[in-house]
Amino acid sequence: MKIFFTFILTFTVLISSGQRVIRKISSEMCDCISGIDIKNLNVQQADEEFKICATIFIYYGNELKKKGYDIQKEEELKSAMGKIMARLSQTCPELINVIGFIQCSAGDTIKSNIVDSADCKILRDAKFQMKDSIKHSVFVFSGNLQIENNLTSNYETRSEIIWVNDCEYILKLLSTTDPDMEKYFDYGTEMRVCVLEVNGDIVKCRMEMGNGNLFYIGEMEKIE
Repeated sequence: MKIFFTFILTFTVLISSGQRVIRKISSEMCDCISGIDIKNLNVQQADEEFKICATIFIYYGNELKKKGYDIQKEEELKSAMGKIMARLSQTCPELINVIGFIQCSAGDTIKSNIVDSADCKILRDAKFQMKDSIKHSVFVFSGNLQIENNLTSNYETRSEIIWVNDCEYILKLLSTTDPDMEKYFDYGTEMRVCVLEVNGDIVKCRMEMGNGNLFYIGEMEKIE
């Protein structure tokens, strides 16, 4: 859980430069996303509408450039989109609902390879390490318990695993020796994890918490 919490706390800090235009773009994107009627659309249709909403920022290219974000340059484009998505994750509750519908819908998916429940059993009684840039934590799955060991600080975090099905589970924070975790999160805090893809020893999943407006998509690799 620490990996996810650290990512969210870092990612959601917006710098003041260009904040006004970021707010404006985020607001329009949220209005667009909120108009996606996932109750009456299939996944393919919802995905197409979401892509249209995601391109709104292009129309603000000149304003972004004035604020130091030249969207024709890859790094500056990533920086601007990072801030836009961070603000959306905080202010647009429909974002996670739409993304969740698109990326984790049973029996109806835009992915060519639907996740097989048999593949998800790789999670049972195994040890994993994140494949993202943060690789200092190892996760041990043991029955209904996940133990996260930080290899740098030696902090340990324990969470109860509530299995929804083979490919989806909820982590409930039980205990931690990490002072940052104790400062920001109460025991009993829950995080929902949904497997999006399994490729050999690599598991891609989406993690969300709270009311669903904070999420992170990452990959972890089975090491034992």
